Amino acid sequence: MSTVLLAICDPILRLACGEELHVSGHTALTIDRPLAAISLAQLIAWDVLVVDSSPLGRETMLTAGRSSVRVVGVGFDCEGLDVALDLPLTSEALLQSVCVQSPHAASGSLTLESQRRLVRADGREVTLTPIEFRLLNVLFAERPLDVPLDRLLDAVWGTTEGLGTAELVRTHIRNLRQKLQQVGLPDAIRTHRGHGYALEV
Repeated sequence: MSTVLLAICDPILRLACGEELHVSGHTALTIDRPLAAISLAQLIAWDVLVVDSSPLGRETMLTAGRSSVRVVGVGFDCEGLDVALDLPLTSEALLQSVCVQSPHAASGSLTLESQRRLVRADGREVTLTPIEFRLLNVLFAERPLDVPLDRLLDAVWGTTEGLGTAELVRTHIRNLRQKLQQVGLPDAIRTHRGHGYALEV
């Protein structure tokens, strides 16, 4: 499931989108000021940014849209959007637009299912937390190359600065390794000092 930030000025549309996302199992966050997204990014990472053509939507897209975040426009189209949805908005269109990747991604014996944040290997499966899934998804997309620490921080948490950021990544990598061990892949993530982390499956 995705974490979705809604920067939509129209309160009725914002409420309808939030309720639809919630019922479908996604996490929906709303803001009413563009700068609120910057403060929120220090606390929560989101997968999808949904904006409208209002100053709130456009400014949030400029200040909070990161390369790793899917940006969805509601009722307008412009450069920088990954998806543009027409009005009147349908539930199906909204839910399809917040999928950050295809439902399944596979490599050899490892399969990722984004809708339920599942990892499968050798007939076993384990559910990851949203952060663990985003972290594994970045490593999966770059495999078998090393992913530097700053790239992981930006893609998963939306920041490359702050105290303890290296320890933050190490802690989540350790937790992710424990989960992968449950599906028979204890050595799937390698640490290459000075270069970052790599998924080797």
